[in-house]
This record gives sequence, C-alpha cells and structure tokens, in this order.
Amino acid sequence: MHHLLFGTVNPDNLIPLAAVAGELQVVLNRTGHYNGPVSGTFDDTTRASLMALVGSENLEERWDGTGDTIDRVVVDYLLRRFG
Repeated sequence: MHHLLFGTVNPDNLIPLAAVAGELQVVLNRTGHYNGPVSGTFDDTTRASLMALVGSENLEERWDGTGDTIDRVVVDYLLRRFG
C-alpha cells in the first residue's frame, strides 16, 4: 500500500489519458463519480470526476489532475478495484 500511495512515478509508466478514457469512464460510472456517456473522450467532466475518485482513493501523489498522461499504476489499481 505504501508504494501505491507514496511511490515515485516512473516516467516510463505514464500513459495517455486519451488511451484509457473509455475504461476510466466505465469505472467512474460504477463509483458514481461520473454520470456522462462512455464516449472514450477525456474531457473536462471526465477529468474532474477522475480527480474526485483519485482523491477519495488517496492517489494524488501519483496523479495531480493535470497534464495529458496518468501513471499506469493508478489506472491498473482503479481497474482492479472498480472494473
């Protein structure tokens, strides 16, 4: 858990948010953080919803809500936990 919550982000593990937008929208729908369509487009609504979920899971050290990429560790964790 410590590595997940406080580990250093490896730049080689960053993936484009656009590549996982649809999967994340499904997860966000399941958790109640997002009620929009599963469009596969990483828009402002999806970003705000993901930021809320990341905050509730204490993963802010791994993704601060900015940029066009996200740590694969965060995506894998969210998919395992809520996917």
